Amino acid sequence: MVVVGFFMGGVVGAGTAAFALGVGPLTQVTLKWLHVDLHGSSAKSRLVDVRTPAPVQPAEGALCSGEGDHPLR
Repeated sequence: MVVVGFFMGGVVGAGTAAFALGVGPLTQVTLKWLHVDLHGSSAKSRLVDVRTPAPVQPAEGALCSGEGDHPLR
């Protein structure tokens, strides 16, 4: 994508090259830290039951209450 931007008249400097080459490895490291275990094998994920959906409350001031009185029906 950097090459396409360059050929369209964009400026490619040291910051552009550093970002283009650094975003991939930085993302790999960060995703390992932000790993979410949805299968419950870690102690943190056992604290929340992800199989049971939480009840949905309509926002205060919402146009419909969720009881079938939708304004477009």
